[in-house]
Amino acid sequence: SDKESPKVVVLKPLLHGAKPIVSFSLHGAPVRLLAHLGCTDICFSADKDGGLELWGIHTGRRVSKVSHPEQIEFEFKAETHLFDLQRRFKRSTAS
Repeated sequence: SDKESPKVVVLKPLLHGAKPIVSFSLHGAPVRLLAHLGCTDICFSADKDGGLELWGIHTGRRVSKVSHPEQIEFEFKAETHLFDLQRRFKRSTAS
């Protein structure tokens, strides 16, 4: 992620460098935490202002039960605890 902007670039590692797969800006502030969700093509990210997103690695778009019915059980973030965390401006931390 870009240190000064909300831009995220997903790279495919190559033998001699890396190739960008997708670039996007879903957040309103610079991203500080990225976590890949196991054997899925989904990533979780948190920005410095408490914004939280779930997105597809290959598309850079938000995921939902429509786009990922086998992995996601909600349509909108407002249906989850992610919305409550973001609304209360809690900061995400990683250990």
